[in-house]
Parts: sequence; C-alpha cells; structure tokens
Amino acid sequence: MTVNVEKTGTGTAVITWSHQTDDPRGYLSDEIESGRLEDALAAIGASTIEGLGETSDMRRIAQATTRIQALLERRMRGIAVELRDQALTWAEVADALYGDPTKRSSAQRAYEAGMRQRGLTTQMGRSGGEWEWPNKLVTDFSDAELADAIERNETDPDPVTRDLVGSCVREWERRKGLRSE
Repeated sequence: MTVNVEKTGTGTAVITWSHQTDDPRGYLSDEIESGRLEDALAAIGASTIEGLGETSDMRRIAQATTRIQALLERRMRGIAVELRDQALTWAEVADALYGDPTKRSSAQRAYEAGMRQRGLTTQMGRSGGEWEWPNKLVTDFSDAELADAIERNETDPDPVTRDLVGSCVREWERRKGLRSE
C-alpha cells in the first residue's frame, strides 16, 4: 500500500497515492474530487456539530460523511473475512477491527456481512447450536434446504441471520407463486 499522508506543517498535509495500485476503482479519487473527503474531515475536526455551519452545509457534510462511512464499513467487512480466512481467532479479529478482543460477536457479524457482500453463506444458528448453511446462494438452495434454513433459524435474534432467513422466505414464496419478484 502506497497511500501516504504527509504532514507538511501545522494544519497542512499532502496525500499521495498510485491510481493503478491504490485506487484502481477510483473510489479515493472520487471522494477527493467531489469534496466529500474534505467535508468528512471537517466533521471529524469540528469542535461542535453546530460549528459545521448552516443547514445546507450540514446536509452536504452529512451526505459526505455517510458515503465515506459506508465505503469504509464495506471495506472493514471484507477485511474481517480476510482476517478470519487467515486463521485468526474471533478474539484476534475483534481486536484488529475494534481494538477490543471481547467484541467477538461484533467481529462475527462483520464477517457474516462480509461473506454476504461476496455472495457467500456462513455458519449461523447461534440459538440452536451450530448449523451449517449450504455453501451457495439462497436462489440455488433446494426446497428442502430452504425449509430447513427457515425452520432452524427463524427465531434467531442475530440481524444477519434474520436477513438470511428473510431471503429464504422470499425465495420460498417466489417458488410457490406467492411472490412475483
């Protein structure tokens, strides 16, 4: 990684990066050229939220901050998957992501969301013990796999599991002609 932020003096810095290796999709360039990075940094540095300016300024800053936060959240989820795939324990992944090894369940949720971003399934089913989701997309589940996934996990309190179960229910309804999607 060659992104570099060099402090050049009090209150000034220069950001350098390689378009080919550090930003091949143009995300960093887009955030800088649109002014969103500047707006998000203003939000971080403001001594008070009220100090961000008029309503129109705050709306623009809010949109910029939300967009950058979403990009970073997506990357963080991908990093969680990579760390876990490198055989780190949940405590080690939690420490890397949150600076707190006791946040294992948060690390697991980040991992599960990262797997969903990749179109993959994960092991879920905390309320009824470990249950292995079929390692394929919900649309590729057999009817028996859909029914089993719904039955075993429909009361699981985890939001990622609930989302997956919701996808299974929608797919079941689509197959049975109860949904037109």
